[in-house]
Amino acid sequence: MKKHLTSLLVGCMAGATVQAGALVDLSAEASRPVANDMVRASVYSEASGKNPAELAQRVNADIAEALKLIRAKAGVSVKSGQQATYPVYSQAQKIDGWRMRSELVLESRSQGSVSELLGKLQQMRLAVGNVNLLPSPETRRQVEDEATREAIRAF
Repeated sequence: MKKHLTSLLVGCMAGATVQAGALVDLSAEASRPVANDMVRASVYSEASGKNPAELAQRVNADIAEALKLIRAKAGVSVKSGQQATYPVYSQAQKIDGWRMRSELVLESRSQGSVSELLGKLQQMRLAVGNVNLLPSPETRRQVEDEATREAIRAF
């Protein structure tokens, strides 16, 4: 049986050398787990009513107050998220009012800082949209580099 396998391999190798311009496809891969060392959370202010200008003033005031609090916390970054104003319809499919929503996105490597801020922001009439744990960009790059080096060694 060993002799048969050796003959088969030699036959395949001989066949491969006969074909000019044959394409050889080689690949190697590696994977590594990545730590979720960053938290990203979104908070929003939302208001409904008849006058869109009043809604905008109320929501913008909530967001401005939240920004002051967030920016005072070291190690937490903030950026604007989604903003929307849309009509609210009555049973008769006529515009009955408006709803406005504005969102802020917080990011930090300190889960404790974000958790503390979320509690304070909720006391200020903001709602939590979502909270996600994910790898920070630095950690992701480091692990990708390590996995790339490992794949190169395996190749």
